Amino acid sequence: MSDEDGTERAVFEAAADWLLRLNAGGQDAELRQAFERWLADPRHRVAWQQVQRTWDMLGVPEAAPVVPLRPYRRRLGRLLAGGLAVAAAAVLWLALPAMLLAVRADYRTARAETETVHMADGSLVELGGASAVRADLKGKVRQVELLAGEAFFDVAPDRARPFVVEAAGVEITVHGTAFDVLVTSEATTVALLRGAVEAAPEATGAGYRLKPGEKIIVDHRSGAARIETVTPQDIGAWRDGRMFLSDMTLAEAVEVVGRYHPAAWIVIPDRTLALQRVNALIDLNDADAALALLAAPFGAKVRDLTPLGRVITRL
Repeated sequence: MSDEDGTERAVFEAAADWLLRLNAGGQDAELRQAFERWLADPRHRVAWQQVQRTWDMLGVPEAAPVVPLRPYRRRLGRLLAGGLAVAAAAVLWLALPAMLLAVRADYRTARAETETVHMADGSLVELGGASAVRADLKGKVRQVELLAGEAFFDVAPDRARPFVVEAAGVEITVHGTAFDVLVTSEATTVALLRGAVEAAPEATGAGYRLKPGEKIIVDHRSGAARIETVTPQDIGAWRDGRMFLSDMTLAEAVEVVGRYHPAAWIVIPDRTLALQRVNALIDLNDADAALALLAAPFGAKVRDLTPLGRVITRL
């Protein structure tokens, strides 16, 4: 994480903290004055507005002051108020990554949404579900960062200005080519359709030059990289509603499918199950069927807890 990203996160965390403190004690004059001093900084005001918008979208009820109760009910009232604050805090902290992403990204998509971006230099970037990029094409080096998800790049040639993509610790340098980049919590994968790219994991500093029909997978924890062959028609196949998941953990595969699923969260409580390896060709147009396909070989089932959540457990 860069210093800039760390500062940005700290500002948003402070804004979230202020929201919770004001929600619990908004009538305290000293607290309000301290908040107004903090809010005077323009960066803080932007973060505060974003936190408020997210809070409103989540529909979390405000914590009402505890009203006078009979003595035997007072403790229960306090516990309920405290529980509401804890629940609200949990919801807000879960929302922080999305909020940070919204501020940093120049282009982003929601779950189950794709978008084609026509860049100012003539390049095309196709974003998969729940994906985001930010771009700076004005300098001597055209720079793009894949902040989350997956993107297919068709880069306009410009020998005088290289095109560089940063993707979770992997730097990809190209001149004019087409390739796909996938970032998950476990790895960054770069697959080359045509042309040539050099992928350099920051952890090792080594450079790997790919040929068409090759992909490199860089493990986020160890920094280890491996190169494999891939069928050209499978590169960026998510644009046609299908995807081949190769040698992923079940948890990572579910994470990928989750970007095309309307549910807000999908969890696998069983760690042993989550670490099972999978290979599967899935249909992204039916994400529930894709989840069921991934779970079936391990005797697991996808359970619908609510319209917004799924839990995968063994039968």
